[in-house]
Amino acid sequence: MCSIFAYQRTTNQDKERPRFLKQFLHSLETNMKQLQLKFLFQTIPLLSVLTFAPLLLTGQVDPELDFNDISKTYGDPDFILQATSLSTGTIQYAVISGGTGSAILSGTNNEDVTLGSVGTVTIRASLDPDGIYNGATEDITLTINQKPLTVTNVTANKKVYNANTEATLDISSVSLNDVEAVDNANVNLATPTGTFDQSNVGNGIGVTPNLTLTGSAAANYSLTQPTLSADITQKNITSSGVTANNKVYDASTDATLDISSASLNDVEAVDNANVNLATPTGTFDQSNVGNG
Repeated sequence: MCSIFAYQRTTNQDKERPRFLKQFLHSLETNMKQLQLKFLFQTIPLLSVLTFAPLLLTGQVDPELDFNDISKTYGDPDFILQATSLSTGTIQYAVISGGTGSAILSGTNNEDVTLGSVGTVTIRASLDPDGIYNGATEDITLTINQKPLTVTNVTANKKVYNANTEATLDISSVSLNDVEAVDNANVNLATPTGTFDQSNVGNGIGVTPNLTLTGSAAANYSLTQPTLSADITQKNITSSGVTANNKVYDASTDATLDISSASLNDVEAVDNANVNLATPTGTFDQSNVGNG
């Protein structure tokens, strides 16, 4: 493989030696490169050659750093960040400012994650160069979702008809389930409201509750609304200005009533035009002649 140079001692030996050495070294270097490339293509698959070709030209290549977005729920246990790369360089992690949530990184290279408040957190993986690969960085979004809570022992109160769908709820025995222990004193139910599915009288009418959370940790939770129902009962009203008419004895107890001056009391305002007295009937307590 190497070129062979014939060298004859001449009277100009001292002058020729530098040029000879330069030619020899150049030839040696050229042949060594040919040997290296031949060995590379004979022993390494083509894909590997393509992967490492930039290394032959520049000395190092840019690595792929595999690091994907993460979704968690508030209260989930600690976990480990696991970015990967073909590089053997050390991967370190850091929280980048600007997110709406929070998380704490700790442990070796900050790979251990403790979830904080609900929202998004940007985490950066930084890969150190290893002599073959250059360094690299990759940012991901850690999303911390609200933890769902349920409630028990909430009831809707029945009510007397009042022409609207407003409902009241009884939370005197309520329990909030699945709150994290550290938040027990910081998550509570606000005064609740509810809505009947209809305003008219009925039994077992569906009630849509509107339960909300209060407290310094409330934003970390969502609340699953319970399924409720209750009754709307009839409203009692009174009438005035109704009189019974005198009659001549006819052996029956039938009576007629005068409602020309009658009025209905306590009717809901929205119903004034829709509630009236029908033609009334009456019955005497006896059929015989008598007064009052």
